[in-house]
Amino acid sequence: MFVGSERKKEVLLISLLTAEHEKQSLRFLKDKYKYFSDEIKSSISEAKKEIVNTREPVGKISSDILKRADRDISLLIENKMPSFNQAIDPSLKSFQQRINSFVENELKTYEETLITLTQKGMSEAGSELKITLTKRNKKWPIT
Repeated sequence: MFVGSERKKEVLLISLLTAEHEKQSLRFLKDKYKYFSDEIKSSISEAKKEIVNTREPVGKISSDILKRADRDISLLIENKMPSFNQAIDPSLKSFQQRINSFVENELKTYEETLITLTQKGMSEAGSELKITLTKRNKKWPIT
């Protein structure tokens, strides 16, 4: 009537493997974020160098030039973000689908096990009731 120790071990192993897979996926995503972040920082740094090298020294930069620098940086970030999102979104969706599929399969397995155990328990209870009634009828016959 209870789930066997082998089944418990299997479920525990599956849970551990799922957790490890999640950790690896998170590490992968973290590395992707770091890569894109470094790319953005590098582009910003290059843009700043270009601005400083092609214009007058920093002390003489007018507010107009500062506005242009901010706009250039914003454009660089805007240009990098779609590729960043395109790289990350499929990974996240795929990971979510695999987790959902795993959970659905486990729930189906648990449901089947529960049904089997319930049917077995009901059969055993019916047999015990029949034996009890037979013994009772022998002791106190119904007239």
